[in-house]
Amino acid sequence: MEGLIIRKIVTFLALMLLISPLTYAVSADCSPYELYSVDSVFNLNGWLLIRVSHWSYTCEMIAGEWENRVANFDSYLILTDGEKAFLIDGSGSPLDWTMSAGFLNGTLYAIRISRSRKPYKNITLTINDKPKNFTLTRNVNMKEVYRFTGDCFEPILKCVLIQYPNGTTTKTCNGTPVNASLFKPPVGSIPGSPATLNGRNLTFSFNGQKYTFRLPGNMNASQLSLTVLEARNGIILVNNHVVRLPAGATIEDVPVLFKIENRTIAPIRTQTDFRGVVCNNSGSESGGSNTQSKASSRICGPGIILLAATVPILLRRAKRWK
Repeated sequence: MEGLIIRKIVTFLALMLLISPLTYAVSADCSPYELYSVDSVFNLNGWLLIRVSHWSYTCEMIAGEWENRVANFDSYLILTDGEKAFLIDGSGSPLDWTMSAGFLNGTLYAIRISRSRKPYKNITLTINDKPKNFTLTRNVNMKEVYRFTGDCFEPILKCVLIQYPNGTTTKTCNGTPVNASLFKPPVGSIPGSPATLNGRNLTFSFNGQKYTFRLPGNMNASQLSLTVLEARNGIILVNNHVVRLPAGATIEDVPVLFKIENRTIAPIRTQTDFRGVVCNNSGSESGGSNTQSKASSRICGPGIILLAATVPILLRRAKRWK
């Protein structure tokens, strides 16, 4: 009887050893990745609007095997003049805000929505004859609306909603409201002229002239399928190849746009900082400033309400600190 049990155990272990390598091989073939693809290119008075779709693939166990599946889909709108490129529509990594853009009565609008938690006041309280420092914080939700003038985005509306921990809220809006639900996406796509890759040589014809450029050594030719277009600041090349990148790669990492520079082509990096295309940009950060206060300073408005609600909690904590 013991011999039979031992044989069964040995047989079971042998089967496990045979199955395990197969299972490992299937698992090794599956890895998460990102796909990016240019959908359309729209001309706007010399500026180009490029729509890019993004699929994020993950791995999932299906019927005992690891398989890729789409975990997320989103899209982006990139605005470029041929020298710089700005993200004006999109959400998710690497953004810590949301951008949406569209046309209303033939005019391009962009909306930027940001949410942050910011220090409100630094206060010093004397508890049991000992000074204690505390930072009061507030949630700041900001909505900004911009209208494209043909050269830059003009700010037309700014709304700031501030929420305090005690439930008090304040809201201020300055400017002209816009109904974002009526926004329409760009329609149509300009074709451009195809470029040919022979090894590391890129050749194309444009406005009756033929151009040949050598690709930089660090550029992956297998990830390129370029179309030549004209922007307000010169020739631009749009990559129509479906680009596959490792998991976690963002729109900043995608080789979408290129320009002619020093007798070769150079990538145009998509800037997620929208302020570079805002009219009369001062470079200052909006959303309120931080102020400091000591115990002897006056605290007024929502601060006194918040402080009154907070003191009992601080007193209880102070007893534990003694």
